[in-house]
Parts: sequence; C-alpha cells; structure tokens
Amino acid sequence: MAEIIVFIGIPGSGKSAFYKSHFGNSHERVSLDIVCTRKREDQLLNKLIRRRAKIVIDNTNPSVLNRWKYIELAKINQYKIYGYLIESKPEDCKLRNSKRSGRKRVPDLAIDVIHSRLQKPTIDEGFDNIYFVRISNDNFIVEEIKAWI
Repeated sequence: MAEIIVFIGIPGSGKSAFYKSHFGNSHERVSLDIVCTRKREDQLLNKLIRRRAKIVIDNTNPSVLNRWKYIELAKINQYKIYGYLIESKPEDCKLRNSKRSGRKRVPDLAIDVIHSRLQKPTIDEGFDNIYFVRISNDNFIVEEIKAWI
C-alpha cells in the first residue's frame, strides 16, 4: 500500500538520521533542504505519487496548517498517511545542531521559534496513525500514539 509519512520535529531533532536508519531503503525522501523551493517540492511529490512511491516528508512541519497539504494529498491519492513526531527538546537539538557545518547548521533562534510553533499531531488532522520517536543511547525508539496525555 502506498504511504506518505510526515515527520514533525524541530531542526536538529534527528529527522534525517531517523529517515536514513528506518526508511532510507524503502521510501523516497522529500525535503526542502534538498529541493530548496515549494515549487520543486510539489513537482517531486507529483512525480512520486504518479509512480505510487512510498514517501517520507522530511521537513519540520510544526503546525496543523503545515501538515494539511500532505494529508490532503495523501487522501486525494488514496495513500495511507502517518505522522512521526520526533522528540524535540530544544537543548538537545541545539547540541546536535552545533556539530553541523555549512547550510545544515541553523541559528539557535530558528530552533526556538519552530519549537514555539510546534503543535502535537492528532488523528483528527487526518492521520491514519501517529508515532512518537525518541533517541536513547543513539537508538531510535518508536511508539504508536493512541492519545496524548
């Protein structure tokens, strides 16, 4: 079954590393860090959907509004849609970010701003399932979310 996975997490949370370790061999990655513009992102998404590819959206997607585009696209094209909330503690993200160089490194302020806008995903948005991902001892722990407490 074709599926779109939407990552949700602030810069430095480990989204790209999680993609590589869990989906790198099975899913196509769509990331604004790679395609640079929304127009190119849309073109790539349309091409992948025509191929019925499995897709991971590797962007921050902090708000319901940011995620809606992907959820709507999935529903229209009869894809399953899954949300993966990557644990986003600003202090941990800033530490990981400090080890980056060049374009991959973002200002700490960007981490704080995106964290302040982060809305937890819900099934009511249209997701078929939502998962919470945390890093423990350099391993990713994935748990299905039934309800937020």
